[in-house]
Amino acid sequence: MPRSVENPFKEKRLPKWIYYGSIGFVSLLIYLFIFGTTNKTTISTTNSSTFSTSTGDSVRRRTNYNRNGDVFESNNNNNNNNERNAIQGDIQIDRLKKLNSGDDDDRSGDDRMEVDNNEDSSESESESESESESGDEHENENDDNEGSNSNEDEDEDDFSDFIYQQGEEDEFPLLKTQDEYLRWLRVYYQSLEFDRHENNNSKHKQLTPSILSESLQLGCDYIAANQKVNEGNFNYQYNFVTKEMDQSDSPVRQAGALWGMTLCFQSHPTNMKYKRAVERGIQFFQKHMIDGPASIRDLPDSDSRMIKYPHFDESQSGVNALYGLSIIDYIRTMHDNKIKQDDGDDVDSSNIIISISNLKTQLKGTINFLTYMQNDDLHFSQGYSLLEGTKSDQSSPYYDGEIMLCLVKAAKYIIGYDTILIPIIEQVAPILAQAYTVDVWRNDEHDSDKTKGFYQWSSMFFWEYYLAKWNNYEFYGDYVIVLAHWIIHTHGILQRNRNTGYAFEGIISAYDIAKIRGHDDALSDLGYIIDEGLYNLGRWQVNGPLSNTNAYLVKHPTDEKIAIGGIMNAINQAPLRIDTTQHQMHAVMMALATIYKE
Repeated sequence: MPRSVENPFKEKRLPKWIYYGSIGFVSLLIYLFIFGTTNKTTISTTNSSTFSTSTGDSVRRRTNYNRNGDVFESNNNNNNNNERNAIQGDIQIDRLKKLNSGDDDDRSGDDRMEVDNNEDSSESESESESESESGDEHENENDDNEGSNSNEDEDEDDFSDFIYQQGEEDEFPLLKTQDEYLRWLRVYYQSLEFDRHENNNSKHKQLTPSILSESLQLGCDYIAANQKVNEGNFNYQYNFVTKEMDQSDSPVRQAGALWGMTLCFQSHPTNMKYKRAVERGIQFFQKHMIDGPASIRDLPDSDSRMIKYPHFDESQSGVNALYGLSIIDYIRTMHDNKIKQDDGDDVDSSNIIISISNLKTQLKGTINFLTYMQNDDLHFSQGYSLLEGTKSDQSSPYYDGEIMLCLVKAAKYIIGYDTILIPIIEQVAPILAQAYTVDVWRNDEHDSDKTKGFYQWSSMFFWEYYLAKWNNYEFYGDYVIVLAHWIIHTHGILQRNRNTGYAFEGIISAYDIAKIRGHDDALSDLGYIIDEGLYNLGRWQVNGPLSNTNAYLVKHPTDEKIAIGGIMNAINQAPLRIDTTQHQMHAVMMALATIYKE
């Protein structure tokens, strides 16, 4: 049953006696005004809202916004980018802030429900949860293609009139143009309220760099240990209590596991065991690459390549995107650390040599396939039918996000893709952002599964976009923080009983942007959630540094390599699924790089 979500902008309803009494009182005031006075009252309002910055070692950008949402003062030297981020329009920020504030009581956050830590509850009760919170569910949820391209020839109404025409209770309006969406996004962002946690500093954090580093090492070892050495793909799921191996398979989770292994290598570039595991995984997917459809882009050398995963009749676009991410981050790791292709510490390494030039050729074919998969509404087709030779007209919030992350990282980190991909990325970005926020919030519900599917992938690619300072990047910085606020305060991420490691990939992306901006209220809220959430999830790691705080893990010890370091999907569920660990370990990597630096 869908959860009812309170409208954050809706004002509380008054009792009927007050309502009708107020009507009579207002009528009396109008009568007195007409007949008893000719004076007029002018109400003045402030003309700007300003972000304050805090001092620190990192470079902080002080950005001031006027009521139009324009950047009018900044110490950022990139003036051209600032000009591109200024969009005209009379935005009623103060009014929406008042509507968004709700009750006047102070929200300290101390009363928020935390993850259910009742280890004594039965395993059957946990397994009966109606919703799995694994972030890589890929439940073939098709969006309604509500983010269609706007009509650029249509005259744009004054935005202040637009706000009033929609009414105070319609905070998710129908937006007709990209500019309208970006201005709405700025207003919505500036009206957010964050919980303030005064004790959120290094002395009061539960997590430490040593806890996270140990957890990461164990998690990466777990992924490597679950690779099928003779094949290159991974064990899908293993129950370490019943000793049962799940023979199911999922192409997208296999590709995600390979990307997770690649990120482990990136975080431990001297670990040749991780390097060899990545290369085995790449070789597995290489064996299952076939010629794809011709690219629709008018580009030279535009032949595409796609993955034909064993026993599946569709080449899923998300699988190809995750394989592309694996190639990109493997090439980056090798280049940044000046690692030779035949480096290794045993005889096995000499048999696994991946040609970088060959990988670049494969990446080109993958990128061509992904751009071909774009539909007329600028979303991406969720799959290509190998039997019919056609792409689906349906899209997926998961795959839309995964594809965009692949395209963004290719444009940023691989030479030769920027001029081709950045225009595509800048065109698609607002369409997808609007489709999975204001459009689904208006037509579906605020706590939408479509937003959840798009959430962490979009946060990661918009984080990369923001750091690259591409067109309108400041607005997409707003987006990342808005979505972090959504996952925390609307989706209630700390109240979930299933694993939510995926969510922290997005929350930490928002934390980094808030840190760059010096948005202290957001930093306080996000920092608390990250520390509280990752600490709780760390207790679900088999033989992890916090496992002694979990009664279920204490009761079920194990010394199996294919179990140690794995992450359970709930505090008392033994099945270890490969993608659950992959997402949480990536969040741990991001936390170590952004917040818990040694």
